[in-house]
Amino acid sequence: MSRKVDQIPTCFLKICRLNDEKQKKFIHQIPLLCMKNELIELAAAILQTAETEGIEMRLLGGIAFWERCPNAREIVYRTRFFKDIDLAAKVRDKAKIESIFHHKWNFYLDPDSGTIPGSLLSRYYVQKEKELKEVCEINYDVLKYCHDIDIRDRLSIDKITIPLAELMLSKLQIIDLASQDIVDLFALLLDHELGDCDGEKININVILNLCRRKWGLEKTVRTNLNRIEHEAFASDILSQIQKEKIIRQIKFLFSRLSESTKSFSWKFRSIFGEILPWYNKVESPRDGIILAIEYGSNY
Repeated sequence: MSRKVDQIPTCFLKICRLNDEKQKKFIHQIPLLCMKNELIELAAAILQTAETEGIEMRLLGGIAFWERCPNAREIVYRTRFFKDIDLAAKVRDKAKIESIFHHKWNFYLDPDSGTIPGSLLSRYYVQKEKELKEVCEINYDVLKYCHDIDIRDRLSIDKITIPLAELMLSKLQIIDLASQDIVDLFALLLDHELGDCDGEKININVILNLCRRKWGLEKTVRTNLNRIEHEAFASDILSQIQKEKIIRQIKFLFSRLSESTKSFSWKFRSIFGEILPWYNKVESPRDGIILAIEYGSNY
């Protein structure tokens, strides 16, 4: 994302709702460089503007995985399109961000999310063919999904995205993993090794520290690791070498989770197991419609 973009491009790649076979045929007919969704360019423009304004803002979601996993991009583009832009920022900058989004890009703030006092989530929409389509979602301080992950002290670790450990957890904490979430995790585990530091490593200590304190989070993470291992083994988009690398890293993470010392709160919560709810129910965004993109259109 080193390229400079100061406005929303007006020539968009047309994206249609396609069945699996048509989508595969469509994707393989177009060179990867021509398939770069315009949301990636918009995300670059948003981050550039945020940096200019002194706002710490980072990517998460599908575009973040795209940016951090260049060697696995072909796998990502065989199986998914980007629907919106997911961002993280500090709540202290919320009013400033709202002003920039309104005046620079004419984004509409969803009153159901952004105007509630104390809300740590804002959704933004654009006007498209007399309808509002979601284009951007911003998480402030905490990723509040199926499990809460505090990121306020970790936003400055990397330049473009949230750190890789939190990026991985943003998917592993989901109760019902979608196919695109699994593909994102494939890409991450192929391009980056688990390690004891940030940067280009997935900092396993961050994952372990959160899981050792939260029984529910570790339960969800373990459940999803099992599923990813199964999906990798059965995948027809991965080579044998790629499958082995993903499964090796999953087994390593499993072993480190088992070896980690659990906190008192983890042990106490484990007594009740699944008798009590162990995750938050996440409300779906209004409509959840893919942003329509056509040649010659404007947001």
